[in-house]
Amino acid sequence: MLVASLAAAFATLLPGLALAGSGPAVVRPFVARFAVSWRGIGAATMTLELRETSPGRFTYTSTSAARGVMRALYEQDATQVSRLEIVDGRVRPLEFRASDGTGAADKAISIDFDWAAGRATGTAETRPVNLALRPGVQDPMSSQVSLIAELLAGRDPAGFTLLDADQFKDYVYVAEGARRLETVAGTLDTVVYVSRRRGSERLTRVWYAKELGFLPVQAERIRKGKTELSMRLLELRH
Repeated sequence: MLVASLAAAFATLLPGLALAGSGPAVVRPFVARFAVSWRGIGAATMTLELRETSPGRFTYTSTSAARGVMRALYEQDATQVSRLEIVDGRVRPLEFRASDGTGAADKAISIDFDWAAGRATGTAETRPVNLALRPGVQDPMSSQVSLIAELLAGRDPAGFTLLDADQFKDYVYVAEGARRLETVAGTLDTVVYVSRRRGSERLTRVWYAKELGFLPVQAERIRKGKTELSMRLLELRH
């Protein structure tokens, strides 16, 4: 399940490209491609794409393609897709779909968010989902756009609640300060945040480039002091 893990590992800390204007933060379409390594070995490429489908509504997609020997195990790309809207400056997920790259139907996730009824319904790996929505809850992809809005508004994100498959999960965020970082886009001033699920021994650290609208340009997932997954920016189009 490596490719699915790659897609999910950074979901809570990979926001979309956005620019601050004179008013509220403005999210604009982009495509960003990253190289992903598993314990130092090149394992996949991940592409993030944000498209505006109508005023205030967006589709945000993560596609992970296995590389090298991993491609023999995962012939299909792992995908996560969120359809979301921005209402009064706040992000609300509308639909979330995910597949793990194996093509197995029993590994797929399909969740619909009905804010009028206050319910999230669908299936998660064949398990039925029917949960009362919590205020501000996000899916693993919409959380990324929600985080960027917080950063552009000058607020330090303290955490988010995600509906991950059929469970609500709380993530805590801690700022580690400013860092200069060499990237394919040049030397960038970044801010570094660490995310950890409450009670988990894993943490995710991400470098966000302020001049790129807080686009993440590097990330790593660490468990017990050892880096499991790492990611770096290869290409950016918008």
